[in-house]
Amino acid sequence: MRKLLVVLLALHGCKSQKVVAVETELAAARARLATLEKKRQELNAESRKFQVERKTFSQQADEAALAKERLAAAGLVLNGQPIPDGIQLDEALRAKSSTLGALAGAIVQRRLPCPDADAPESNDEMSEGECTPPPLEDACEGVAERNTQSLEWRCEVAAGALPTAVCTASAELDGSFYPLGAPTAHVTADVVRLAYERNGRLVVADWPPPDRELYEPTNWMEKASCESENGHNQCIRSCDERHGRLNSNCEGWEGGEDGYEGGEDDENPEPAELRAAREAAARAEREAAEARDELSYQECLAGCEEGEVGEPEPIARVALNFSRSPAPGLFQFDVELEQEDGGVPPHTVLLSFPALHDQLDGTAAFEKGADDTVLGLEAALDVEKLFEGPVVDGTRVFAGLTLAGLPTGVRVAMDGKHAPVALGLDEVCEFGATLKPPRMEKECVSAREQRETARAKKDAGVTAPLPLGGEGAGAADAGVTP
Repeated sequence: MRKLLVVLLALHGCKSQKVVAVETELAAARARLATLEKKRQELNAESRKFQVERKTFSQQADEAALAKERLAAAGLVLNGQPIPDGIQLDEALRAKSSTLGALAGAIVQRRLPCPDADAPESNDEMSEGECTPPPLEDACEGVAERNTQSLEWRCEVAAGALPTAVCTASAELDGSFYPLGAPTAHVTADVVRLAYERNGRLVVADWPPPDRELYEPTNWMEKASCESENGHNQCIRSCDERHGRLNSNCEGWEGGEDGYEGGEDDENPEPAELRAAREAAARAEREAAEARDELSYQECLAGCEEGEVGEPEPIARVALNFSRSPAPGLFQFDVELEQEDGGVPPHTVLLSFPALHDQLDGTAAFEKGADDTVLGLEAALDVEKLFEGPVVDGTRVFAGLTLAGLPTGVRVAMDGKHAPVALGLDEVCEFGATLKPPRMEKECVSAREQRETARAKKDAGVTAPLPLGGEGAGAADAGVTP
């Protein structure tokens, strides 16, 4: 994990240098754009001057050409030859003849080329995909949805009526799956495995209870990396499409009129100076447009790089340290949140091994169970600080405050033959009154006041949640479902 963070930070530095290089190119492009824009304005002014002169020359040339054609047509008529189509149409237009439409249609029909019977039929519709850019490669292709997690267990033995192996291992899990609260979406947290021997075979139970998320968690790290790469590549593709930079299957085709450099206009000749000025203005306009497009393109690419830069997703580290087994089938762990982000204080968890309780009790139902099945453990209590009372009639009370500050507790059979039993609010507070921890006494007063308020609202027909969550203590006292 530390190697991965070093690599991510190194990538972050490289990308920052790329952004600096892009910004330098943008500054140069802006300076060139300003120079070209000034030159374009000067050439446009000179071009407008020549355009006025050209218009005058064109009108005079048109009039001379028409007079010349009329004179030639008169000579053709005198010699008994057919009148040119242009003269016929001009005469019809001047006379506003009703036969103008028929005359124009006949002339056009005569000028149409004869169809070539041997020519292949043209396909006006371009085949689908013929001129489309190549698809982007999917960086997530071949990336597994889940990882098979290999857990390296660290074990010790808890002595008692049935000696039990207590094992912990570090696992990478989704924060929503891990039973203990953590301030990040993903955690590297300790999981627990307990095992004892029965008739030569092991009875095994895990916490969190057996689930695919425990043994085959989602491959979120590689998925996040490849999805980020896909997003970066798609951003560049969008910039290329927007600015016409794509290499497609039609890259050999040159369309439009960009390649036309002008030439002699036999019908409408213009002075060489005018043509040179017009072409220079057109070139300056093209260069200015190209500079503006390059500036916009580089800014678009810079946005792709900037969007990729970011801190790696934080991961909380939750450590569980086995403390003791206060009763058979009950195991105490101290919880520590390393690299803390969110103010989660250390706390204590009591895990119960239901199968071991049944074994000690000798219930027939458990005797019928399958030995090869991995069972589950249950969290009997999760408190900031654990308080315990004396043994009374073979039982002992364990209590404390949850991380939310709610009083909670359980009654534990010291022979381990029964699973811990959750206590109600009054029982927890009566136990607290004997030990007199100041904060528990304060929270008990607050919880009882909230309970009475909830009961009053219930009696008035108003549904309201009771103050105690967690173990559900106090909800039973109120006679309602929490």
